[in-house]
Amino acid sequence: IGGALAACLIIVAYFGTRAIHPTWIFANLVVVALFFIALNITTVRAMKLKSASFVWKLFWMALIARIVYMITIVYLAQLTTGSSFYVGAVDAIRYHRVSTEVSTLIHSGNLQSVLPHLLYEYYGLMDNIGVALVIGIIYSLFGDSVIHAKLFFNLMGAGTVVLVYKTTRLLWDESVARLAGIMMAFFPIALFYSSVILKEEFVVFLVMLGIYILTKSVKNNSIGLTDMGLLLFAMTFIFLFRTAAGALLVTLVVGMFVMNRFGGSIFVASIVAAFVFGMFIYFMDMLGELDMYVDRIVGYADFSDARVRGVARGNPLATIVGTPIFVVLSFLAPFPSMVDIQLRVAASHDATYYWVSGLIIWNFLIYFGIVGAWKAIRTKFNESLAVWGFAIGYSIILGITAMFTAVRFGYNAMPIFFILIAAGIHYRKEFPYWKVYIIGAVLLIFAWNLFRLLGRG
Repeated sequence: IGGALAACLIIVAYFGTRAIHPTWIFANLVVVALFFIALNITTVRAMKLKSASFVWKLFWMALIARIVYMITIVYLAQLTTGSSFYVGAVDAIRYHRVSTEVSTLIHSGNLQSVLPHLLYEYYGLMDNIGVALVIGIIYSLFGDSVIHAKLFFNLMGAGTVVLVYKTTRLLWDESVARLAGIMMAFFPIALFYSSVILKEEFVVFLVMLGIYILTKSVKNNSIGLTDMGLLLFAMTFIFLFRTAAGALLVTLVVGMFVMNRFGGSIFVASIVAAFVFGMFIYFMDMLGELDMYVDRIVGYADFSDARVRGVARGNPLATIVGTPIFVVLSFLAPFPSMVDIQLRVAASHDATYYWVSGLIIWNFLIYFGIVGAWKAIRTKFNESLAVWGFAIGYSIILGITAMFTAVRFGYNAMPIFFILIAAGIHYRKEFPYWKVYIIGAVLLIFAWNLFRLLGRG
């Protein structure tokens, strides 16, 4: 809390009127304080609960927090724009519109037109159609109210929290698992993406589902038909939302089965890995989009170059640093935007104002995430591969493609990192320099905001 206060005071003192309005600075500082106070109180009380009781309390705690957050940003949007969408929403509005059209097609019995319509709306890109497809089905069942979609996202977000807890418990003790779950339950960025109609919550839910089943299967050295089906579902369905996350998840599934000699021998492990990968390829081919996804993965280098050029056009100072620095920063970023660069917004604020508190918390806690990753690699290399492999692998992807500055992309790895953050806090006595790191994090936050302004003149 002291570090957050220092960061806010430095920003306001140095940038003056270029800083975002003091009301938003104060509001985000209050959220940071509430997060750590709630974390402290809840973790102490949670230790007294039995395991089964805790899971349900964690789910309801996460769900209620998300509903309260959702109501808050809907209220702010109504005051600011008269709409139920968060201020600054663009993609969410389009997802809602297309979802209502999908719902109409379903009600009319014109099911064969659903996929062509989705592909037409999203320029033939399969990894953009998932949200409208699922929400369209929700609307067809419960009505076209945007609140129905948001409540579905609230439920999915609470499910992600439970998966974080369950995955952590497979690798560390109960106290570490409960800490990971509680942090994820209250984390402001998670509350945001669990309350808006965007693809990010789908991505993290499917990633966590896949990682949980994969870790459980390796720990038990067996996998049931239900878990096999859910794993294949997560591996396949995630490609309707984000190709990079899907490709990394598939790689980890195959690699983890083989490296852990699943089934007791390298032969059995290879057979199981080949079967899972073969079924994944079969389902992807059945969708008729295998070649498109392969082209997207193979062409990542061209995408990376285009993204870096785009960043340089927006901020010429970005050309000073290169990919190695981007990769290093990808483990610490995104950083909060606390200065006004006069973005094209019609309202008095946009969604970046909601993210400040969550990103400050993230910038501080990621120290323990790096510690946790180090300990996982040193002490639980094989069994925790899915966790540290996805966290590190996705961060490197963000660095190479220069996407580490985007909150919506960075969030894809955050729930997995919270498993490692909880583990890092568990080992904090071995790495006692976190207060020194927080001073460095405050300076990085200041430097990032200075960089944003200087790069735009």
